[in-house]
Amino acid sequence: MPDMIPDPSPGPPPPAPVPSLWDAVKALAASLWLLAQATSNTAAVRWAWAGVKGAHYVVRNYAGTLALALVLTGYQGCTLPVIPWPTPTPVPPPKPPEPPAPIPVSGFRVLVLLESADRPPTYIHSKAILDYLDLRCIKEGKFPAHRVFDKDQSMANVSKLWQDAFALAKSESKGVLPWIIISNGDRGYSGPLPKDEASLLSKLQEYGGV
Repeated sequence: MPDMIPDPSPGPPPPAPVPSLWDAVKALAASLWLLAQATSNTAAVRWAWAGVKGAHYVVRNYAGTLALALVLTGYQGCTLPVIPWPTPTPVPPPKPPEPPAPIPVSGFRVLVLLESADRPPTYIHSKAILDYLDLRCIKEGKFPAHRVFDKDQSMANVSKLWQDAFALAKSESKGVLPWIIISNGDRGYSGPLPKDEASLLSKLQEYGGV
């Protein structure tokens, strides 16, 4: 049997050596240094040196971790766990400041402004409402501080506190009656009278307590 003649065609070239991580870092550092020298810029030199030190720190501290990750993902058929990006907790917008108390004097007080000719609602004098007001309103002399005024009533013989509250209700109501002012000295309500006894009692309890 004749001897086999070797194939004269050249075989595949040997694989190029894979540069190590350290080789890549050294090449990066050299490039940064050359760039800094070419620009003759002091700031560039500082940035280049910072890049070299940063690259050295990464290799020194994380090369082992990176190598292990490459082994696990490339040679063991594993995938690294996906670390979820933390979802920021939405911050609620700040609450608007409470409007000042309609009657800026300590104590729970209530004023109702109405038009007597319009047959005002009777529930403002119901037992549940009057019992609550008598119990919760601060006493002025012997009487609890809740008042009902007609919009055209003379205020000459009442205290300045009620004169001011009357003027505020008349100004803010702009003819929308009945109108009520509820104040505990810190916060309060100035607006249309609630439509029924239950709604009125709930609004009173919001500022006067249960």
